[in-house]
Amino acid sequence: GSEQPLWADIALAASNAGAAAAGAMLLRRVPGFDAQLSTLPDTLWLLAASALLAVTAALPGTAVLAFAAGLDATQVPAVFSNFAFGNFAGALTVAPLILAWSRLRPSDYDRGGFLHLIACLGVVAALSAVIFTTDGRVPLRTWHVFPALVWAAVAFHVRGAAAALAIVSALAIFGSESGVGPFVDLA
Repeated sequence: GSEQPLWADIALAASNAGAAAAGAMLLRRVPGFDAQLSTLPDTLWLLAASALLAVTAALPGTAVLAFAAGLDATQVPAVFSNFAFGNFAGALTVAPLILAWSRLRPSDYDRGGFLHLIACLGVVAALSAVIFTTDGRVPLRTWHVFPALVWAAVAFHVRGAAAALAIVSALAIFGSESGVGPFVDLA
């Protein structure tokens, strides 16, 4: 559970949701924006919107945390930068996943292509589970998941890269929150 009071958690959630909605509305207003992120301008728009929403959510989020946790003025810049960077990384992980998969058509993958995708993401999940959710006594390190991420990106473009990144991120966070894996002592 959270160490913050309930009202602070609600305010933080509202701040993050509001910023995400603002970013989505911004992207919808960009003429010619392709949700498949197939061109450099589309990707740059995503980066700009993600940065904007990260700062937008970090401002009220930092204020809520400063008030709820009683932060002194010297702690505020670090909280703000951590909050903004976390939101930016989260947006760059979740937004491409939603955007790329939102226009999926049944004709996009034949049976072989779908099985290939499942196999690829299965390997990503298996490697990630071993690397990020075990006690570290395995001979794999964090970088050992990179070939599987490259496989997903090369074979399935934005959809594969976004899905693989979401799987890796989810398992890394799960491991860290469970007290295992390579990131447990970094918090």
